[in-house]
Amino acid sequence: MIEIEKAGEKMANTVTTIKARENLLRLMQVLPRCLQSLMSGGEMEVMIRIHVCQSCQQLT
Repeated sequence: MIEIEKAGEKMANTVTTIKARENLLRLMQVLPRCLQSLMSGGEMEVMIRIHVCQSCQQLT
């Protein structure tokens, strides 16, 4: 499960419990937007928690 929080507020459609590979693809889609916001002078507190369950670890 990947949870991405923006200043303590969960961003829409970023909390998913799907296969680890799909989670990583999703994370790669979201991170550039976060970094772009930071580089343009915007303040963003981003917390990323990645949990890979046992069944997902066996799949990869």
